[in-house]
Amino acid sequence: MEKLVPNIRSTFRMWTFIQFIDDDDYDVIPSQWVTSNTTCVFPEEKFSWIKALVKNNAAPQDEWETLNISIVIDSIGDYNTAIKMLFRAVKKVRLIFDDEKARGFRQK
Repeated sequence: MEKLVPNIRSTFRMWTFIQFIDDDDYDVIPSQWVTSNTTCVFPEEKFSWIKALVKNNAAPQDEWETLNISIVIDSIGDYNTAIKMLFRAVKKVRLIFDDEKARGFRQK
C-alpha cells in the first residue's frame, strides 16, 4: 500500500502584508519572499503576472530585486483574507488622506 505524504509546500502557504518603504505602497506577498524584517525580494514583471505568482505562493527567484519593506501583518494563512486586509488598509489610508486634504482647503 502506498503511503500518502502531505504536500509540505501547501501546508505552510502563508502570506505577509507589507508596506514598501521607498514609495509607501502596500501589498501582499508570499511569506517566503520576505528575506528579513526589513527586506523582501520582488519580481520585475507585469502586474497580472505578479498577482498570479503571489496568489500561487510561487517560490522566489535569484534574479528578483531586493526591496525595503515594513511588515504590517505576517503569517496570514489565507490569500483571500490577506487581500481583504490589503483593501481595507488602502481604503482607510486613502480616506484619511482625502480627509486631511479637504481640511487643508476649507475656507474660513
